[in-house]
Amino acid sequence: MATCAVTLRGFAALTAGGRGGGGVGSGAAGARAQRNFCGRPDAEADAAQAEDEREWERAREAFLRTCATLVSQPRFVCGFGEEVEGDGVGAGGNRGVMGDGAKPQDLANVLHAFAACKWHPGDEALGAVAAAAAAVAHEFTAEEAADALWAIATLHPQAGDGGGIAEAINALSYRAGGAAVASSPCCFDPHATANALWAAAVLGRSSQPAMAPLWRVALAKLKVPVGNDGFSEPGLVQLFYASWCFLEEEEGEKEKEEVLVEKDRPGLGPKRELREAVRRVHEYTARASTRALLSST
Repeated sequence: MATCAVTLRGFAALTAGGRGGGGVGSGAAGARAQRNFCGRPDAEADAAQAEDEREWERAREAFLRTCATLVSQPRFVCGFGEEVEGDGVGAGGNRGVMGDGAKPQDLANVLHAFAACKWHPGDEALGAVAAAAAAVAHEFTAEEAADALWAIATLHPQAGDGGGIAEAINALSYRAGGAAVASSPCCFDPHATANALWAAAVLGRSSQPAMAPLWRVALAKLKVPVGNDGFSEPGLVQLFYASWCFLEEEEGEKEKEEVLVEKDRPGLGPKRELREAVRRVHEYTARASTRALLSST
């Protein structure tokens, strides 16, 4: 199970350049472009290279479909592909407990890989992995939870509307937010912060209670220089988009002083305070994005 997840993520890194890669097949395309077509007429060389690209895409599609089939099986998400009786022994003699399947890192790797490849595995596979993630969300690290949220938002941005995938989003969001509450902002991973907030924005949840601790981390880490555990330029762009979405979601509610969450979720504070923090994040990232754009021209 872990081997499948790691192999799939490695394949994604090779063929899509990892997160934010240059598109479908771009990683391997550069290597294949080095093949020797010298000595052929231009038209023949172009035709050979085009056929090579088609062959690669067919093989890539077949591999990803196989992986999607594998990860949708109970053997991957639960540990084996049959019902377990009360004594814990399956009909085939397998002994185990439901839930002994993929671990949080495996689940995050699988979701990330499909998203990095820009290839939707199908509702059955995505639903199975998401359901498994929801069941063990409390075991995810902050980075794994943020990575899984990023992947779900990339693959299925309408997933927040309901269903099993929405349950995974809720569970992973609270896991990421809870980890931020438990950690000092200076020690919390900026990459995870930007990923989780961007995902929440795409899914229409940037102003939800679970995200409040992450917004406070974002504000605190804006003062840390890039390269010194501060946000990267892509991370700042993610925060700019997420903060814009938050302010849009909150439009018309500026006079309300509702408490964001129930009393049993400490450390989140009133909406007005949070809106001010997000507004500051938005202003900072807008300036930073403008500077980056001007320096590149």
